[in-house]
Amino acid sequence: METVFDYEIQVAPRNGRASRLVAIKGNGQEFVEEANVERFSAVEKLAEKACWFFGISRENKEQFLRWLYSRLKAEAERVDAEAEQIAKNLVEQEASEGDPDWQPSSEAITEAEKLLASPRLLAEVVDAIQLAGVVGERPLIALAYLVATSRLLDRPLYLWVQGPPSSGKSYILEKTVQVLPPQLVLSVTDATANALFYLDDPTALRHKVLLLGEKKRQLAEESIDATKAIRELVESGRLTKLVPVKAGDGLQTIKLELQGAPAILETASHGAIPYEDLTRMIQAWPDESEAQTRRVIQALADKKASGVAGLPEDQRDYIRAVQLLLEARPVIIPFLPELAERFPSAVPDARRAFARLVGLIEAAALLHQRQRATRNRACGRRG
Repeated sequence: METVFDYEIQVAPRNGRASRLVAIKGNGQEFVEEANVERFSAVEKLAEKACWFFGISRENKEQFLRWLYSRLKAEAERVDAEAEQIAKNLVEQEASEGDPDWQPSSEAITEAEKLLASPRLLAEVVDAIQLAGVVGERPLIALAYLVATSRLLDRPLYLWVQGPPSSGKSYILEKTVQVLPPQLVLSVTDATANALFYLDDPTALRHKVLLLGEKKRQLAEESIDATKAIRELVESGRLTKLVPVKAGDGLQTIKLELQGAPAILETASHGAIPYEDLTRMIQAWPDESEAQTRRVIQALADKKASGVAGLPEDQRDYIRAVQLLLEARPVIIPFLPELAERFPSAVPDARRAFARLVGLIEAAALLHQRQRATRNRACGRRG
């Protein structure tokens, strides 16, 4: 009969060395040793010591060795791939962020102030994104921009746009973040969950927008677990992780913490998304109709025939300045109790769906904060 070994395995990155730290946890104990996990003889010695440490019987040693060798190999490959991806993401991030020190001109601020007071604020932002190249899709553009604005909330929103290749889903999100200040956007093509823990600033994502690349297919248990950190960040606004690091001749546990969730924009051309993620997302779809395809083709032809330049730089700058002038404020929604009474509640998913609806209302209020009454105004003073 096969013995089931319930131990947690952690393997440190290679960092240019053949040997690496290995931590085996179980039964309330932790065994730490340095070994070359790619050499069977080294793993054999490691297994011998671990068996003695955990009191594994002689009859189960051979089975434990095979189990350990397989787990160590898989974990080492995963950790090394993750380390490579972190380095790749950092390079791509630097290339995609544009000017992190961008600041609007005084003229842009003046125009942004006017726009913040305009009842067409959101409509003008959508107009600008369409000038930048997006054809149609006004509801989806407005939704993406409001989700981006939710970065100012305690619990920002997570938008997932699903559609087939060539449907324009990624293009829409890319053009949306282009009218945001570059320093507020973190754009990565493939963010591993653990990479979030290694940001230099533990508050690096607070009040930011995270633009992710195409979401991978995630139905296997391993891939579902891989996005656990992002789910927890969306849910609670913070992440905490304990990791072993080498300190002298031993191992020391350090605490990595991330405080403040970003608004997240992501796309996928498939439906292989775990239920755990879906319940935390706002799902949206681009227009896949034949009429929309005709509009896109015609718009491209007209642009090439006329030489239209797209969104003017001065307009882009004052649209960008809008987000810099917004403040994170608490939002009071007087009509929410009545809305809650009418909201469907037949399934537990309604709880998170209602929270996402509330988040969108709050984001809209924050965007139009120069046009909304405040408590001070209600008392006769300007807020």
